[in-house]
Amino acid sequence: MKLKSIAVTVFIAIVAIIGIVNIFGGNSMDKQYEEALALLEDGKKEEAYEIFTEIKRHKDSVDLASEIFAETKLGDLTAATVGDIIIFGTYEQDNDLNNGSEPIEWIILDKIEDGQTNRILVLSKYALDCVIFDDTLTTEDITWQDSYMRRWLNRTFLPTAFDTVEERLVESVLLTDKKGNPYDKEDRVFLLSYEEFENYLFTEPQIRKCEATAYTKAMGAYTSKEDIEQEYETCYWWLRTVGHNFRSMVCVSDTGSYGYSGYLVTDEKRAVRPAIWLDLKAFE
Repeated sequence: MKLKSIAVTVFIAIVAIIGIVNIFGGNSMDKQYEEALALLEDGKKEEAYEIFTEIKRHKDSVDLASEIFAETKLGDLTAATVGDIIIFGTYEQDNDLNNGSEPIEWIILDKIEDGQTNRILVLSKYALDCVIFDDTLTTEDITWQDSYMRRWLNRTFLPTAFDTVEERLVESVLLTDKKGNPYDKEDRVFLLSYEEFENYLFTEPQIRKCEATAYTKAMGAYTSKEDIEQEYETCYWWLRTVGHNFRSMVCVSDTGSYGYSGYLVTDEKRAVRPAIWLDLKAFE
């Protein structure tokens, strides 16, 4: 009986604590919500947007943030064409963790626009991180389908780089391997395949050569200069296509060259250049 009494007492205490947290947490979000509404009324849409996305589960914050995004940012994305640079999302880039994340620049590789669709394929302008492709102990080839890289991009990078509203624009797409077979599930963030790389970047040597951010270099990415006159250091970056070598994936080199041999999936010095499809009609 004594143990039962203690259990009941503990349960009541936990319920009380949760209630107090909810009350004070709710009051705090109410104040933030009212502050955002006041900013919106004063025409300070960007400041209001930041608060609404921060308190995303409170009242109609997401809807209001979506309206602000549609009014202030969507137009620039919609008007952009292939080859343009757009700003979308944020990620640590200058390696100064005290000043917050920096806006991500993306190069538009493709645009599909008709009566039903308005979507763009974008590739990050810079290599944004340095991540191992996979470290699974196996004698089999590692594929995109089962890789750590795939999980990292969709479970870690995605929620880190994009707020709640931005995530609504990031499409889920069904990718295929080099034989045209679809993978087991859709992806929202991915790496270009060898075929996509050739299709979009074969005639774009300056885009193939990719500069690593300060953060990416700090995370261990190998970088070099092709010649002493080059102003910035370039890096190797992963594709998602299996290489010809054992347990390897195709990479683009620091000079922009490429081939099917590939590099070991356990290589810790190769950089990540994410790609995403954006649905510009996501709010309709």
